[in-house]
Amino acid sequence: MKRLFSQINFSFTTCIALSLFFFSCEKEDIGDLSQKGSHPSFSLLEFSDKFVKENLIVDWNEYIAEVDSSSGQDKYLYNTSLKSSSTLYDNEQKWGQLYKLLAEKDSLSNWNYTLLEFLSVKDSILPNNLSISNTTSFTGTLYFYDLKGNVKKIESYEDGLKMTEFINKKQGKVTLQSKAPKVCGGYNPFCEDGTTVTYITVSVSTYTDHYNVREGGRLDYSYSTYDGTKTKWIAVPVNDPEPTVGSYVHHHVDDPNLNHGSGSSGSNHPKDVIVDSSASPCIDGIIGQLKLKDKHVSVVPDILGSEGASHLSQIILDIFDNSDKYMIKFLVKEAGTDSNGAAKNAQTLRESDGNGGFIMTITIDDDYIKNATKLALARTIIHESLHAYLGYVLQNNYTSNTASLLHTYYSKYGNGNIAEHTFMSQYVEALGYSLAAWDNHKQSQEYYNNLAWSGGLLSTDAYNKLSGSKKTAILNANRAEGNAIYKSTSQAKGIRCN
Repeated sequence: MKRLFSQINFSFTTCIALSLFFFSCEKEDIGDLSQKGSHPSFSLLEFSDKFVKENLIVDWNEYIAEVDSSSGQDKYLYNTSLKSSSTLYDNEQKWGQLYKLLAEKDSLSNWNYTLLEFLSVKDSILPNNLSISNTTSFTGTLYFYDLKGNVKKIESYEDGLKMTEFINKKQGKVTLQSKAPKVCGGYNPFCEDGTTVTYITVSVSTYTDHYNVREGGRLDYSYSTYDGTKTKWIAVPVNDPEPTVGSYVHHHVDDPNLNHGSGSSGSNHPKDVIVDSSASPCIDGIIGQLKLKDKHVSVVPDILGSEGASHLSQIILDIFDNSDKYMIKFLVKEAGTDSNGAAKNAQTLRESDGNGGFIMTITIDDDYIKNATKLALARTIIHESLHAYLGYVLQNNYTSNTASLLHTYYSKYGNGNIAEHTFMSQYVEALGYSLAAWDNHKQSQEYYNNLAWSGGLLSTDAYNKLSGSKKTAILNANRAEGNAIYKSTSQAKGIRCN
């Protein structure tokens, strides 16, 4: 990267020698820009993206200086670095990401700043010399942000050639309706047939990976916390079959408060808990939150044989996250009907992956997602995750007391669904506490426990033994939050995804 040093006064000969570095040599004294003090108005404190706000470092000693050909004003492109290791990828490939800071002086000598983000689905490692004027071989999307994180413009590139751009002509998000005229000139297939490059939205879920510091400074991965999900426009070459872009992207960041050194294992994507592209960002967000530890209470059922963990769903999802042989997958489509012909909210199926492992597929009904509140959806995901865990026990810990009791119920009832729900009926309060943990204990524990009685649990002997008033409260809570047949009512405590 080219460097500019403070108070540089070039002789004519020096100016000629460095002509490749700058557009103009007429501005002989540009001042010392190699210190943050030269940019007192720069700050990321109001930047909307937490990752950028907490991790981005501007290298004030590394920059390219240019003179804008149209305005004649100085502009400087600074290199940046990140405090923490950061990895972006979907189910198909790792993505390349690079940030630069553009500083420009206006006619009044005021500084204006734009943060540039180069994002490539094609190349996982981007060259550090990428810039606005040097996009050679870059294929991907270039974002222009103000210091609050608002998108000002988006450009798409293919093999270094600018193909299209979005311009935010009004306040608000960049949309297809605000798309600027096509960028033509030279060879641009987009302008020839209108179908070479298109924009799609992807959901990016961010997780912070935490580590335990071991002897000698070695870092062992401990757990990940969910930081939220956002949508992002990306440019995709339509006529190029590769790369295939996944609609749901995981962004993993090492804990910025930890001095990782060389021991950090980098990204710890939960490969064994997969959210299918059929699921919405709402479902992905619920699952991400269910992985978090409960800051209020900790209820761990004896069946899990684990001490110190927070709550049921967090432990179960963590088991699959750390398993080499067992995978849990969430997808959205019609979930079928029960024995009475009524639409199911969800179902869990177990199948071999052909390599000695098993895939636990949890299908959440598409109408259920439209009708029900997030509270009901979280309850169902916890419920189905417990089904997945029981399948894991039967395959992985088949000599355990849990597996033995399950086999007893299987023999007694001759029906796996009844057997598992009979077993689960002993842990309704644990299901309720896990739901409370997800919802940050906004409602009474009784309400969460009432919601925990759902699906096949309503046909168990344990449910039938409850008092009439308790059954009424359970049915009312379930009806209020919605299901695959009926929409949630005004009595619901939760809100819908949309």
